[in-house]
Amino acid sequence: MTDHVYPIAYPIAPGPLPAQGGDSACSTLMRLAVLGGLVGASTAAAANLRQVQSGALEAGPALSDTARSALIGAAAMAVGGAVAGAVAEQGLLRLGLMLAVGTGVVYGLDQWSREGRGGGHE
Repeated sequence: MTDHVYPIAYPIAPGPLPAQGGDSACSTLMRLAVLGGLVGASTAAAANLRQVQSGALEAGPALSDTARSALIGAAAMAVGGAVAGAVAEQGLLRLGLMLAVGTGVVYGLDQWSREGRGGGHE
């Protein structure tokens, strides 16, 4: 057996590697939107499930309402988080802003989506 060492050339990575584990504002807003969508969908699904079981609502409109609530919840949480993050880092002010802005977004989108469907006031 021989003790020859053959050098191997390894390619050099082109440029610096991206930072791992860093948190950007975009990823934070995406997480907030997903969370808001889950909360909106689960709340609507629970309410709609009772109506479907009682026969007051059919499955198709229940699914449509659940999807609409998920989208509205996602938008409300993302917009509320963006506004609150721009004003305060943490604390009650941030939570209050998220609540106020989120409530306004939900109210506005709910009114807009009902007017588009001809629903008006309930």
